[in-house]
Amino acid sequence: CVGYYGPTCGIPAPEWRHKARVTLNTPQGVGLSLQWRYVGAVKSESYSDNPSLHGPFVYDPGSKIDGQSYFDLATTFTFGDHYNFRLGVNNIFDKMPPLSTSGSASRAGSVLCPTGPCNGNTWPATYDALGRYIYAGVTLDF
Repeated sequence: CVGYYGPTCGIPAPEWRHKARVTLNTPQGVGLSLQWRYVGAVKSESYSDNPSLHGPFVYDPGSKIDGQSYFDLATTFTFGDHYNFRLGVNNIFDKMPPLSTSGSASRAGSVLCPTGPCNGNTWPATYDALGRYIYAGVTLDF
């Protein structure tokens, strides 16, 4: 099921996915990080040559899902030995998750987004379904 998704294979399983992070920390206690999250392209299991997966019906949207890139930015400020402040933005560009069709129960193999692992016609366990979000935190050491 690598490279496919659907009712038999389940959540999208791309051949390639990664996270890459670049961080700069200054002697003054300021840190800046940029992270790139990538999820490779997948397609419906209906396109597979495997007879157990191949389906007679393929509906859009979502029969093929292009690779998705998400970028996150984080900064830290350290004061003395006891105070650390964090501020960040995940999914800076507010990229929406790809959509998949719920298909039709009367057409075998057309339901690419089964209820359960697929929610809101997307795969929240694989793709960023929240959109852009900002976070902040403080750590105080005593």
